[in-house]
Amino acid sequence: AKFGQPEVGLGIPTGFGGSRRLTRLVGPGNSKELIFTGVHIGALEAMRIGLINRVVNQEDLMDECIKLANIIMANSRVAVRRSKILINHVPETGVEEWKRMEVDAFSKSFTTEDQKEGMAAILEKRRPKFKAN
Repeated sequence: AKFGQPEVGLGIPTGFGGSRRLTRLVGPGNSKELIFTGVHIGALEAMRIGLINRVVNQEDLMDECIKLANIIMANSRVAVRRSKILINHVPETGVEEWKRMEVDAFSKSFTTEDQKEGMAAILEKRRPKFKAN
C-alpha cells in the first residue's frame, strides 16, 4: 500500500478536511512533510508515523480484520460505542467539556446490564458474556 497527499503537485491544496484529519493523526511535522512534498510513503512508514495501526500481508488481511472485529465484539457494545464517541470528540472539544463528557459517559455506564455483567465476571474470575445491543 502507498499513502500520500499529491494535491500540491496538481496545483491545489488538500481539500475536504484532509489536512486537518492528517494533522490529527500524524502531527503537524509529518503532515507538513507529506502535504508540502506530495510524496507517497509505504505501509511501514505510514505505521511508523501513526497513519495506520498495523501492516499485514494481503493474504492475511481478511483473517486479521475478522480477528480484530471478534475481539471488539466480545466487549460491551455500549462501552465501545461510548468510547468511540469520546475518542471522536477529542480534537474539537475543549479539555473541560471533554472531561465532562467522559464523566457523563462513565457514570451512565453504571446503569447498564453490561457493567453489571462485566463486574460480576471479574469477581467470578470468568470472561463476561455481554448481550447484543
